[in-house]
Amino acid sequence: MIVNNAEINENNPTVKESDELFIWKSAAKKLALEMENQVRLFSSVYNGMAEGLMLVDLTGKIRFVNVQFLKIICMDGKGFVGSYIDKILTPELFNGRHIFTHETIEEVAELKTGKKYAGIEIIVRGTPVYVDIKIHPLFNSKGQVECIALYCRENNSAKLLAEEMAKNEALTKVGQLAAGVAHEVRNPLQTVGGLMDLIHAKYKDDKKINRYSDLISGELKHINDILTEFLKFSRPQKLDKTMKNINDICSEVVILMVSMANLNGIRLTKKLAKNVPNIFLDEYKIKQVLINLITNAIDATKDVGDEIVIETGYYPKSKEVFIRVRDNGCGISEEVLSEIYNTFFTTKEHGTGLGLPICNQIVAEHDGHIKVESKEGKGTTFTVIIPDKVAIDQDRE
Repeated sequence: MIVNNAEINENNPTVKESDELFIWKSAAKKLALEMENQVRLFSSVYNGMAEGLMLVDLTGKIRFVNVQFLKIICMDGKGFVGSYIDKILTPELFNGRHIFTHETIEEVAELKTGKKYAGIEIIVRGTPVYVDIKIHPLFNSKGQVECIALYCRENNSAKLLAEEMAKNEALTKVGQLAAGVAHEVRNPLQTVGGLMDLIHAKYKDDKKINRYSDLISGELKHINDILTEFLKFSRPQKLDKTMKNINDICSEVVILMVSMANLNGIRLTKKLAKNVPNIFLDEYKIKQVLINLITNAIDATKDVGDEIVIETGYYPKSKEVFIRVRDNGCGISEEVLSEIYNTFFTTKEHGTGLGLPICNQIVAEHDGHIKVESKEGKGTTFTVIIPDKVAIDQDRE
């Protein structure tokens, strides 16, 4: 054998036994140092991964866990390495599911194939976190399964979907409550309204009574308006879609709204693109959306701005039409912007907080979405985007 260029065997009298021991110790020390460097390099690489990583041997004992994995599950890692997975990755972590157990290791090792889980809910300190998980076998040079790797990455889209589902469930419950209560509320409202009309007729010459009765009648109307909007939101009607052009719809809405804009000293102008195709939509519902958006724009513009622009266009790449309502009014703060689609949220003194949620729901029923951009003191732009289903279907064919 050659060690540091010195031949070690019984026929080499130049190397003494003590020298041989020294050379072996030096080689072992050098090898240990090299292995330590390799381990350090290995840890640095895997701790720098965007994914969480855990390595487990075939007995279920944890051999390595990286920093990202610990961040995802919010643990410090003490007692991880050397522990068995059944004690660390418990069903409680996976919200009652048995995702990564000793049985999983046996199955993956036997079949020599991995497993994938998308949007799995894990419970971290009482809070749900959604992750994608991949479990893969790792092989040695002989093609045998040496250990099992578990990769874990946070899935924000699954989190958003879960939040949206929870929100929709809450809205459904609110809608059911509204449908049940509205009838009971409206009956006494009509009775009170009729009595107020009688009082107004009987004491029409009494200015003080008339003033109070007018106030009461106005508040009753406001309550009735809230109920009407609430019922629209809770019991959406079936869409009546026909092939329409959004330019025609915008022109008709502008005719309806221009007087209100002029009364508030605001120019209501339109910029309609020529290349906008006809699409299937519910004309009445889309008009409802535009009237609401323009009314909001007038409220935001009447004291600080002077112009509202209605613009249309077409995105040929994504095959979508858009209607844009842009004003140069007071704008919306970031704090308020995050709340505008929440039911009953309003900054208006006499607002119902249902206008924008209803608009959002109508556009969603058309498989579209609303984009909003705003800066305080600069103005706000709402863009209604609706897919051109005819063109999309033609591409698929």
